[in-house]
Amino acid sequence: MTYEDYADLAAEMNILLRYIDDELVEKIPQKIIEFFQDIASPHFKSRIDPRLPLDQQLLLPSTEAMLTLLYRQYWCTDEEREELDHLLLEGEEARVEQDQATFDNIFQKIESNEVDFVNESDNLPIEVQENTIMDRIRSILDALTELFKKLFNKD
Repeated sequence: MTYEDYADLAAEMNILLRYIDDELVEKIPQKIIEFFQDIASPHFKSRIDPRLPLDQQLLLPSTEAMLTLLYRQYWCTDEEREELDHLLLEGEEARVEQDQATFDNIFQKIESNEVDFVNESDNLPIEVQENTIMDRIRSILDALTELFKKLFNKD
């Protein structure tokens, strides 16, 4: 990520922190909040709509990842942390398996001379072809949303 990416992430986090319950924000170390404030881009254009729930926001992928980290580190219970770790591990294992299958398929095609390099999109990494990174982030966000719903329904 570039400095501008971090600055946009920080700006979006500052906006989100205004809408997150004060009790949750207080659980985040002040140094982290100050860091977001210090590096935030003054030119960032927010797409956050306070009327929509978190899972319907058009957030930067880096912001979604940061929310996952904050949730795991400061907001969730031990049981929720274990469930989140399991989900993240499953997602990583699935990605590794998919990458391995793609590499195996490429080598099989090369060995059997079935490789067609005319279509340049076939040469792109699988993440670029199918945008699987965003799909994984969305599935993690969906899981986080469910965990948030469970957390808030406990009141």
